[in-house]
Amino acid sequence: MQGHRLKSRVMLLAAALLASQAVGGNLAAFDSYCAKLDGIDLMAGRLKDAGLTSFAPERETELSRLVTAVVGPDPKFNVDVRTFRGEAAPDTVVLIAQMKAPDGTGSIECKVLDEKAPQPSLDELVAWASRSPAKKFVQKDGVMLWAFQPGQSADQRFVAITYTPVTSRPQFPGVGLSISTVKFLP
Repeated sequence: MQGHRLKSRVMLLAAALLASQAVGGNLAAFDSYCAKLDGIDLMAGRLKDAGLTSFAPERETELSRLVTAVVGPDPKFNVDVRTFRGEAAPDTVVLIAQMKAPDGTGSIECKVLDEKAPQPSLDELVAWASRSPAKKFVQKDGVMLWAFQPGQSADQRFVAITYTPVTSRPQFPGVGLSISTVKFLP
């Protein structure tokens, strides 16, 4: 009986370690891929140089709904959205977007998404950011949001980390872990 308990504890510790590695890996990917928001072509080039491959999301998936939401319905804006993934972490997707209005104003956005990632702990996020989030929201459907202002680099206006359980019916598309930032263009 004692051997069974020990095996159960080891399995729980291993699961916790894997979950922590998944969150930590996504935070590291965000640091690597979203630190410099200097234009969609330059960002895409760095993603390709890092071994990621551009792909089109499958239709009727959470990711395709998210891309459609980013593009938006306003035809006045010129929107370029690209998605990438790597072989080493195929569940992690990097979404980059550049939006420009006719007057030249707009934004550059970068998101790291992982539909299978576990919910991050506040301790993991504080350790990563070296500070507490400026804001934390918990919605009744289980969606959690942590906001860090300013972001982690000079280009980042803020960093928003969202965890949406698969069981919730979010107002916006996307489930799992989303780490995003934006830079506004003059």
